[in-house]
Amino acid sequence: MSPPTASRNTGIKPQGRPVNELFKSKQFLDIYVGEGKVPWTLTRDFLRDRIPSLYKAIATQLKGSTEDTSSGQILIKDVEPAVFAMALDWLLTGKLQCLKPHDASVATQGHFGIWCALHVFSEGFNLAELSTASINQLKKCLSRTHWIPSTTVIRYVFEKTSEVSLLREIVAAEVTNAFICQPLHQLKEQAEEWASLVDCHPEFHAQMLVALKVQLTPKETGAKLPISRELGAKRKTVEDEEMQPQGRSGFGFVEVIDLTRDS
Repeated sequence: MSPPTASRNTGIKPQGRPVNELFKSKQFLDIYVGEGKVPWTLTRDFLRDRIPSLYKAIATQLKGSTEDTSSGQILIKDVEPAVFAMALDWLLTGKLQCLKPHDASVATQGHFGIWCALHVFSEGFNLAELSTASINQLKKCLSRTHWIPSTTVIRYVFEKTSEVSLLREIVAAEVTNAFICQPLHQLKEQAEEWASLVDCHPEFHAQMLVALKVQLTPKETGAKLPISRELGAKRKTVEDEEMQPQGRSGFGFVEVIDLTRDS
């Protein structure tokens, strides 16, 4: 197999002070991410400028003044280290890059699951630009390969996002497109699997019914394509030729701990 072609998203960049200015300070924080407590050391200026909601949560829980030069220790729970690394990469460079192969008939769950998790992370910490960039990268990958979201991904997306989330719409559209494109005999053979998928979350069930109705309704001339048709049209073009997020508080992810204590 040929090496995967990198897919880049460079159109949306983080706002704030130049990166080099954010690392002049000697006020450091030791951050441990996920169950494995993967370590990161970042300056307080970087967090204050680039992830202010996370810094605010940390500042209110750290003992003493937030201007103290001593190093603090923080655990960010329920965030995969790979997702945190991608968020930092974007905050430092303004770029997202997908190195997964795009020539498979159906993509793996991990290919798109990482973008879903990054979007949820960005919404949780009110990173509007990253939220939009992650959706743009997700749509770019979807224009080049197919994806049928798993029940795990569906539950995760619908439990972690708001009712008006564009990510919900995309997930429902992907399942709808896959359902419509299935031959009738395969639908009959896989009836139980499809029933389990559609019924895995009540809000997803309702949104998929809406997506089915939209997909099967004749489009008016000049009308804007719904997300399901938009993605399908982009994917078909690629194959032939070769919203503002709703912010959620991220404070539930943060726990200040003292890793020097015996426990």
